[in-house]
Parts: sequence; C-alpha cells; structure tokens
Amino acid sequence: MRRLLLGLLLVLVAGASCAPQVQDVSLSAALEERRMGFDALCQHLKFEAMDRIVLPGQQPPAGHLHDHYGTLAEPDATVSQMQQSTSACNRPEDTAGYWVTAIMKPDGTPVPATAMKAYYRTAVPASKVKPIPLGLMIVAGNHAATAANPQSTSVVHWDCKNQVTGEVTGPWVEPHQCESPDAKPRLKIVFPQCWDGRRLDSPDHKAHTAYPKRVNGVYKCPSTHPVAITRLGLQFNFPAEGDPGWANMETVTFSSGGRYSGHADFWHTWRVTGENGFDNLHTRCLKEDTYCGLGNQPR
Repeated sequence: MRRLLLGLLLVLVAGASCAPQVQDVSLSAALEERRMGFDALCQHLKFEAMDRIVLPGQQPPAGHLHDHYGTLAEPDATVSQMQQSTSACNRPEDTAGYWVTAIMKPDGTPVPATAMKAYYRTAVPASKVKPIPLGLMIVAGNHAATAANPQSTSVVHWDCKNQVTGEVTGPWVEPHQCESPDAKPRLKIVFPQCWDGRRLDSPDHKAHTAYPKRVNGVYKCPSTHPVAITRLGLQFNFPAEGDPGWANMETVTFSSGGRYSGHADFWHTWRVTGENGFDNLHTRCLKEDTYCGLGNQPR
C-alpha cells in the first residue's frame, strides 16, 4: 500500500512539472528597459476633452480631459491626415496619436508631464512578432478601476526614478509622492501585444486585442488573438519635487475619476514605409540585444 501511494505521488509530481505553467504577463524593470526595440520621445500638445477612439466625431468638450502627445488626433481625423501632419515627436515618422487621461490637482488644474516616451518592445519572441497594423486603435487601462478593484501593475503603474542614482522604486497602483527630491514620479501604461488579426477596433476598444501569457517561460498569444504585434508602452515623467510644474502626487486624481483609473489611447498612424518608417524600424530593431537610437542604426 505504501509503495502504491508513493507511486501515485511521483506520478502527480511529474504531471505537475510537465503541465504548462501559465502566468500573466508581468512588467519587470529589466523587461521594460531592456536594450531592444526603439523609442520615440513626444512633446505635450494640449489638454483637451476629446477622444478620437471612444468618441469619434464628437467635438470638444466631449468626455473627460485628456493629455495629448505626438500628433493631435482630432475627432474627425483620418489615417491619411495624421500621416501628413507634422509630428511633435523626435522621430518625424511617428505621426501616431497618443493621449492619456489627465492628472488633476485638487483645484482642477491639469498637470502636464515633462516628457512622454513611447517605447516599442516585445515580450513574445521577436521572430514571431509582426508590425502593428496601420490604423489599429487600442485603449489600455481601466477607467473604472478603484481602490477596492485596482488595476494590475503589469498594465498600469506608478514608480519613481532617482535622476542622480538611477534607482527605481515602486511599482504602486496609485500616484505616489517620491521620497527623494531627486526622483521623478512616472506613470507607465503597457498596451496589449496580441491581436485577433481581423479588427482594427472593437466596441469596447479592447476586445480585439489581448495580453500574452507566459507558458513554460515563454510568452505566447492566446488562440483567440493569435497574431503577436509590436508591444507599445507609454511612460509619462512628472516634475520632481521643487521643479517647475511640480504637484504633490498624494493629492492628485485622474480626470476620469479617483486615483486608480489611469488609462491611455493609441492610434497607429505612423508613416510605415521608408528607411525610418515604422515597419522598417520593427524589422531592424526588434531583435535581442538590438536597440535603435535616434540614428536608427542597431547597436
């Protein structure tokens, strides 16, 4: 009997070790900052209550206040119009629309970020990743999140980066006042990397995309969203304590309500062709240990 029980135990252990280990995609500092892919640094354009994705065709004010970066996505804008616009990013070919729910002081004054970085990376093995399809619209984050039901820090989180030592602390699920006056608060939002291969948008602006899962140490897209695309992350830097524009992060809220409802929108309207177009950057730069700087050459 003891031998039988021992045999059953060994079978169970072996089965558990062979079963796929599925984990939600997590945003570690190493994965996020790895020297792979390419970035775009974009300037703040304006605060405006308009949303080309959620409220298309509705002139401002419509919905809650957003902070717009890159190329301004007017309510009636088309992909062609966006591509013909002048970009406020350091890559002229980046004519995409980026906007994020505004950060508000208690008196209702919006707080602009000092810088916004769009970073293009991958969690899925690069050989399996395709360029983001032109015209794709995505909303990342949950505008209905609360303290009782916060968002995963793998999707939306706050951290602090010390500008002197480089140390990063966090993550936190709500705005956090950095302990050091040398540290800047940062809001980070990671977009889904898996696409259903059919739709450029969906009724909730999320269902056509999904986040990959880690199975036996490798990130894979689910069968419902089998196409892996370039992963977008947005990072918004806010002033350090004492710097111009500083706000106490312990007292700010999101324009969408509360302190947990951070989310952002992305409309892929990059110029995709040419040496510095999106598709070429994807092909040349989305490789292990390859990062393309502003000269666009891998290093």
